[in-house]
Formats: sequence, C-alpha cells, structure tokens
Amino acid sequence: MGIVLTKQKDERKLSPRRIEEITNKITQIHKELMKEPHWYLTNIGIDTEFQGKGYGSKLIKPMLERIEKERYPVFLETNFEGNVKLYEHLGFELIDETKVLDTELVNWAMVRKP
Repeated sequence: MGIVLTKQKDERKLSPRRIEEITNKITQIHKELMKEPHWYLTNIGIDTEFQGKGYGSKLIKPMLERIEKERYPVFLETNFEGNVKLYEHLGFELIDETKVLDTELVNWAMVRKP
C-alpha cells in the first residue's frame, strides 16, 4: 500500500512516524471492512501524460479476469478521488470513505464482488 501525499499541504511535511500512523489507520480500515478471503489490488500509477487514455484499465483488466475465475472479491483503496470513477467503471463499488485521522487525506475503499 502506498500513500500519495500531493495536493494536501499539511501532509507534505509529515514525519516518518506520522506517515506510519496514517498507514496503520488505513490498514485497520481494510481489516475491518474485509474479513473474508479476498484479493488486494495494490497501487498502480499512470503518468499524467497518459491518464484518461485507458491505460489504467488495460493494466487492471487482465488481473481482474484471472481473479474472476477464482470467485474472490477484490479490495482496493485510493486516496485520489479521481480514481473512484475509474474503479467504478471496472465494477468496483465504494464501500467506505474516511477522512484519515486529523489530516486532509481521504481514503476511499472499494470492492469488486465475484
């Protein structure tokens, strides 16, 4: 899991300890939401020059097709609101939106069910 710390002025100068606290909180949210066996889709990144051109979907779809055969849900998190629509387009459902601790960071948790 990674945390993108852009466009949130108070998160840019966080200490490693504070980043660890935020990461632990996001991990706790994950554990509370997903008690059954599932796949966890971790980070992907698309250079801004190539965003909005379908590359994110092209990276994710082959893995989702493989996972579908196993009949497990797929869980992911994003802290970039613009990604929510991409994931919804791929069949994910928003299951939680949490402002993390006392920061401006929002964690969107999503699941794609078999």
